[in-house]
Amino acid sequence: MHPFTFVHAADLHLDAPFRGVSLALEDSANSAAQPHRRSLQALFSRAGFTALERLTEVCLACKADFLLLAGDIYNAAEGSLRARLALRDAFLRLEQAGIAVFLVKGNHDPFSSETTGISWPANVVEYDSQMSTHTALRSGEPLALVHGISHATEKEGRNLAHFFSRSQEPSSMEKIFQIGLLHCALDGQEGIHAKYAPCSLPDLVATQLDYWALGHVHSPQIIRQSPICVVYPGSTQGLHVNESGPHGCMVVQVDKHGVANPTLMPLAPVQWEHLTFTLDAATENTPEDIVALESLILKTMQELAQRITEGQIKACTALALPAAIWPSPALIARVTLSGRTALHHELRQPGALTALQQHLEESLRTLCAEGNQEIWIRDIIPATRPTLDIDTVGLRPDLIGEVVRVARALQSAEQQDEHEAHNKTKLHLPDALLGELFFRTRLREDIAAPDKSECNAIIEEATLLCLDLLEGK
Repeated sequence: MHPFTFVHAADLHLDAPFRGVSLALEDSANSAAQPHRRSLQALFSRAGFTALERLTEVCLACKADFLLLAGDIYNAAEGSLRARLALRDAFLRLEQAGIAVFLVKGNHDPFSSETTGISWPANVVEYDSQMSTHTALRSGEPLALVHGISHATEKEGRNLAHFFSRSQEPSSMEKIFQIGLLHCALDGQEGIHAKYAPCSLPDLVATQLDYWALGHVHSPQIIRQSPICVVYPGSTQGLHVNESGPHGCMVVQVDKHGVANPTLMPLAPVQWEHLTFTLDAATENTPEDIVALESLILKTMQELAQRITEGQIKACTALALPAAIWPSPALIARVTLSGRTALHHELRQPGALTALQQHLEESLRTLCAEGNQEIWIRDIIPATRPTLDIDTVGLRPDLIGEVVRVARALQSAEQQDEHEAHNKTKLHLPDALLGELFFRTRLREDIAAPDKSECNAIIEEATLLCLDLLEGK
């Protein structure tokens, strides 16, 4: 078997909106921040397309033999004209370099026999909703067989893995590398993604294919590497704060023994991250005032930005690509403040977190001016607690003590509710207290009632808010 290289990508979601950032970027009381925000708006509007351009550059730089696209290339069935034109431009560049493209459709862009007004160049193979197999060639010689099938509908319920099987090589041909190209929800890997085209790892292994090029799960994961390689490359660009970490494509090098070695190559121009700062008063070196807290956040974000840059350089080096092939991604972080701290009351004051975030942004703009990497705070989540012992406060014979006792009684009722779920006459906590909000007929289709853990979190947050207001008086 001749060694070869291919690139595996999925979930480009071209022209998809970034969830939860539009208002944050558009609404600013600080006029000095507007140029910075406009820069970020431009970055977000082009992020998915920039990732596509970088995907094309990786294919060219690695001299890939072919590109696999495992579904959800568009964010909607037809795809915007902007998305289809950008994709065609990328395919034309690959055609000029002799790089084939094999693509299947997913739940966001199921296969349609209707033409879109834009035809693909001759190097592109688009699979329909029936299983088919095509050969990847190099100079007319077969390198691999690519088996694929697209979703027929937006809610594909079939186990599409059952349509795959290894093709029998003719006796005159040596063993050929065989690939399954599929957009699916693998058992245990669904996460927040809908369970469309559900299948299991044993379903994939039973086909005896050499490599499974999957799509649907947005975080990059090598589920299994040997002897059958099963890979989700993740999305090329994270679309919201919960899609954190590097996003890109897999560059897969296959050796003469048919062993696949996938390497993640970051492509995303925007990288989301979660940063949690535990401010326990008893912990050594914990910030004692807001200035110290701000310094800690800035230092941590600078260090994280540096690690992201180093990670990108390392990935480029592993694939023999130019280290500075493109700028480091913009870092957009969600900051969570937790722990028992004397700063709790200050942080919970109206407007405090907004003021802290705006001041941090001013400092970050200065840092960004010194380098070439954007650093941005998506939001600051307050999860701190007062240094006082709430259970002890609950023993006090005053209104503050009564607030804690009522809260604990509600939490106890919720725990008991779980154990007595068989009792049809007993109201669940959401039914009893949140029914007006969550159980109106018109809202139930779109708003899910909170579960036990979410109810407890609501009670805890309400308790802290009451204590802050009452203690403040």
